[in-house]
Amino acid sequence: MILPKRFTIEVSKKDIENGIREDPHNCPIANAVRKKFNIRIKHDVCVDWSVRIKDIHYKNTGRTMIFINKFDAGKKVKPTKFTFTQV
Repeated sequence: MILPKRFTIEVSKKDIENGIREDPHNCPIANAVRKKFNIRIKHDVCVDWSVRIKDIHYKNTGRTMIFINKFDAGKKVKPTKFTFTQV
């Protein structure tokens, strides 16, 4: 699979509902990334200090980290878009 240097995802209400708190492989952003690239293996996508797809890292923005921290803390988050650039 050839991945782009930059991409945008849409985190949907369903991605949020299916997300698991404090699980970097199953958070709403990871769900949206897997959906965008049709990735079926959950551990091929990880979201922590970066967004990792297989062995390629993409930079998280401050807005991404706020979203993740709010979601992990059990606070309400809304559907949104994020753009990531390869590190």
